Formats: sequence, C-alpha cells, structure tokens
Amino acid sequence: MNKRSGTIVIVQAQKKNSSTSTRSDPEILSKEERKKLQETSFHRWLESKRQEQIQKRQEQEESQRLAAEEEMVKKETAKLSYALWKHKKDQERKANEMRQRQMKEEQEQQKRVKQQQSKERVSQWMRSSKVKPRPFPSNLGLQSLQGNQPKGFFNPHPWVDPV
Repeated sequence: MNKRSGTIVIVQAQKKNSSTSTRSDPEILSKEERKKLQETSFHRWLESKRQEQIQKRQEQEESQRLAAEEEMVKKETAKLSYALWKHKKDQERKANEMRQRQMKEEQEQQKRVKQQQSKERVSQWMRSSKVKPRPFPSNLGLQSLQGNQPKGFFNPHPWVDPV
C-alpha cells in the first residue's frame, strides 16, 4: 500500500462514513420526527382519553342527577297523591259524621214527637175517662147492679189456730 492508496482508503472510508452519516442524518431526523410524532400522537391520545373520562364522568353525574330528579318527582307525586287521598278521606269522614249526626237528630226529633203525642193522648184519655161510664162486671150477674159489690168468694169456715 502506498501512501496514495492509504489516503484513498481513508477518503473512501470518510466518504463512506459521511455518506452513512448523511444517510443516517435523514434517518435520525426521521427517527426524531417519528419520536416527536409518537409523542404528539401519544399526547393527543392521552388528551382524548382525558376528554373521554371527563365526558364519562359528566354523563354519570348527569344520569345521577336525572335519577335523583326522577326520585324526587316520584316522592313529590307520592306526597301529592297521599295528600289528595287524605283530603278525600277527611271529606268522606266529615260527610259521614254529618250524616250520622243528622240521623241521630232526626231520631231524637222523632222520639220527642212520639213522647209529645203520647202525653197528649194520655191527657186526652184522662179528660175523657172521667166522663165515660164505668164498665160493669158481667161475671157477677144481678149483683153487679148493686152499689156495694160483695166479694166473689169467702170461706164459710173461719181459720182456726192449730196451737
């Protein structure tokens, strides 16, 4: 090997290295670009996942809020229907009590009227009985026409004490 051939080999090696380095520079750049691309795509994916989680959490909160509202509406509806039912039952109870009270008053009024009529009939009978002739007993025969009426039966033997 001569000097010249040694220098050629070195030059060729340098060219080779430079050519590989020039070739590797775009590869390095593309690797760096790929790395940046991967990082940006990873960050985009990470951001999309974060957005999905936020959206999922918001949907869960919304569904929980809606469920709570539905539950509250059900409770309010139940309270309202209970209040209406209770009001209806109170009205029925009051109407029933009023009806019972009226029936009792009517019965008492009928009882008072009946007692009044009975008293009037008794007083009328007392007034008219003084004037009416007395009935005479038909079982005594002619003795019933006498003023002093004898007893129907008397014992002809007086009672004797056994001692």
